Amino acid sequence: MRKKPALLALVVIGSVLAGCAPILKANFEADTVGSPPSLSPAGSPEGDRLTLQGSTGSIVVVQSGILGSKAVKLDRTSAPPATVFDGIPTGAPHRGGSYDVCFRAYSLEDKAPLNISIQSSTRKRAFLAVFKNGACEVISGNGKDSLPGPYSQQMAHTFCFRVRMSDRTFSVSVDDEWRITEQPFLDAEFSEIQFIRFEYFPAVLEAFPGVYVLDDLIISERGWPSIWFLK
Repeated sequence: MRKKPALLALVVIGSVLAGCAPILKANFEADTVGSPPSLSPAGSPEGDRLTLQGSTGSIVVVQSGILGSKAVKLDRTSAPPATVFDGIPTGAPHRGGSYDVCFRAYSLEDKAPLNISIQSSTRKRAFLAVFKNGACEVISGNGKDSLPGPYSQQMAHTFCFRVRMSDRTFSVSVDDEWRITEQPFLDAEFSEIQFIRFEYFPAVLEAFPGVYVLDDLIISERGWPSIWFLK
């Protein structure tokens, strides 16, 4: 039976009560362990989708004992091509409003950097988060900030990136605590949310390992203030 923290149950209830409508939700429970996840996540909302790039076995569903649920594992592998996992919300691109982009995750190998970004259809970015060697660096229009950690291997965390299109800023919460607040977008031309991207660049002259496991990828369009971070 799937085990979920109470916070995750509150997220769904809070999204309804607080006017936060999920526009992407992928929890991989309907997928087959050992196979790639479905490109059309099961359940509502309709029209959200995933795209996968990489060699065979680089993106597969696993049964995660740490998360207590099925999850998706991203593996850099030791040769090209790149490993890229995108989550695309229904109705994309989204040009106005405020959004919470959240997921649970942990690393198994982190010698190679994992890049996480929210991008527009023209590949402009709201931010870039880089996980490597138990640390995370977040790059905004103001430069680089270290996201307080450490982010040890096999230690799960809940991350949420709040993107406010109206004032062109983003904030970051880790395990219900705001760590970075109201930073300007990395690219001045970023004007819409098309997808969230998790990316390992391909190994070429080296083969530094990178393995990341994530679950409960949810993008919600905010209405009234949500309860994501209430304790």
